[in-house]
Amino acid sequence: MKVRDTKVQMAKVQMERVAREHIGRRIDNYLAKRLKGTPKSLVYKLLRTGQVRVNGSRVKPHYRLSFDDEIRIPPIEASSFGHVLAPRTRIAEIERAVLFEDEHFLIVDKPAGLACHAGTGLRYGLVEIVRQMRPNAPRIDLAHRIDRDTSGCLVLSKHLEALREFHDIIRGQGCAKRYQALLQGRLPTDLSAIEASLATLRPGGGERRAVVTTAGKKARTIVERRRPAGAHSLV
Repeated sequence: MKVRDTKVQMAKVQMERVAREHIGRRIDNYLAKRLKGTPKSLVYKLLRTGQVRVNGSRVKPHYRLSFDDEIRIPPIEASSFGHVLAPRTRIAEIERAVLFEDEHFLIVDKPAGLACHAGTGLRYGLVEIVRQMRPNAPRIDLAHRIDRDTSGCLVLSKHLEALREFHDIIRGQGCAKRYQALLQGRLPTDLSAIEASLATLRPGGGERRAVVTTAGKKARTIVERRRPAGAHSLV
């Protein structure tokens, strides 16, 4: 594949083997990086229709790559899919929002209204902006996600080993997420925790959303009331 700044073109089927540096990476993220300039919606379509295959079989977007997996990447003619650059003002805003950075991680105070990554109807997200900001980094990945309308600290990794280490910490309950929220109405004084089984839905053309269902994963949120704020509660 030949990648240019303004277009992505593949004239024939490509067969490639997964290198060690990509072990454990999701196939959708691998393709998004591999096919720079191609919308993520097209990446999902290629997976959904079986045009992309791993070891000859169809795979879901969440499939994690193993060493020496063979990936079939179909011909793509997508000259109209330009590599969208974020505006300079947006880049400057995110540069000012960097809270911490070393050779392994970069932490950004993500503003509300900015998605973590590009998607349906979104030309770019925070990760695309950071990749523009740090073009010489080996790879920039989201270590976790925050909803588009939520502001707060977002961790991005600069290489695969850092990403895996962060995920190990999360899975081992070595870190906690804390949010401040302004709720409509007054919070009951006896409410200290919210426990529910949550599942994630991805409706067609819409953002992911969580729903309560017995088939979901158990979740527990500790709630501490800070103070009432008029007809609302700061928690």
